[in-house]
Amino acid sequence: MEEVRDILNETIMLTGFVMVMMLVIEFLNVRSRGKWNEWISRKGIVRYLISGMVCAVPGCLGPYLVVSLYAHNIISFGALLTGFITSVGDESYVMLSLFPSQAAGLIALLFITGLVSGYLLDRIYQFPPLPLQGQHFEHNHPCPEINISFRVIRENLAGISFPRFILIAGHLIFLTGIVTGYFSEGGAHHHASVEQPGETIWITITFAMTVAVALFIVMIVPDHFLEKHLWDHIIKKHFLRIFLWTVGILSFVAFAMHTIDLKTMILQYRIPVMLASILIGYLPVSGPHLIFVSLYAQGMLPFSILLTNSLVQDGHGSIPLIAESKRAFIFLKLVKTGIALLIGGAGMMWNF
Repeated sequence: MEEVRDILNETIMLTGFVMVMMLVIEFLNVRSRGKWNEWISRKGIVRYLISGMVCAVPGCLGPYLVVSLYAHNIISFGALLTGFITSVGDESYVMLSLFPSQAAGLIALLFITGLVSGYLLDRIYQFPPLPLQGQHFEHNHPCPEINISFRVIRENLAGISFPRFILIAGHLIFLTGIVTGYFSEGGAHHHASVEQPGETIWITITFAMTVAVALFIVMIVPDHFLEKHLWDHIIKKHFLRIFLWTVGILSFVAFAMHTIDLKTMILQYRIPVMLASILIGYLPVSGPHLIFVSLYAQGMLPFSILLTNSLVQDGHGSIPLIAESKRAFIFLKLVKTGIALLIGGAGMMWNF
């Protein structure tokens, strides 16, 4: 039962944060009448740099943001690839603490690889947009004026609608769970070996501040915006799908980790270690990849295999992408696998 609780708590954390990020991005997009996403999507190398830089930050927050930008058709698939190649999820915390200089070099190498790969992919092949992007994210109707004041908040609360009540209640419950540590307690067993206390506090503060901003948005926007953009678009079309995929994936990974001794398998069969690092990299969760981090830290694994795994894996960041488009997820992983085989294979040939 404790493991079921852990999975549910982590599912709530992941799904909640993805929803919050999508809500904030939707608000910024409509508020600016699409000007900011036009700037990001048309400024050439800028979109690749932004995607790579936010995903170079330790943790899975960057990939969540990049997936939201891609789902809003703000960045291209190549820019999405840039971010997901750069990101190594929660494992970056451990690497920076165990071997900081090598970890910094690895992240820099991933960033450069992501920039080049993403740029070239967009030039070679235009991945089709998500099927529902056009009707979901075009805002051709007039954008209502949004006045930011406590008077507006009082008026919205005085005649509160059902969608606003549900969104406010949900944000308050989510924020309370984050601040009190209730939701993070479930994931503590999963992340205990990944995050140091300082990183845990930083993640909690980041989550709480983001949810607080989203709560403020829910309280100030007019009913039309809230119902058409936040309720009908974000909640009805995305929430249940992302929640179900998240709980399903986390449950499967938990079952696999109990039935397969991955570390022993890798140590006994060193020849297929690189292929194993790629296959394990497909798991959309943080934790299993720490095997390669710990083996490298102990001098038992070459840098090329750690690099191979880092190129393929992206922690929890791919879960919302799976929920949005399984085709995009598969294609992304296949491209990353090809890059990992090319670079990792060259590394093994050159013995680094």
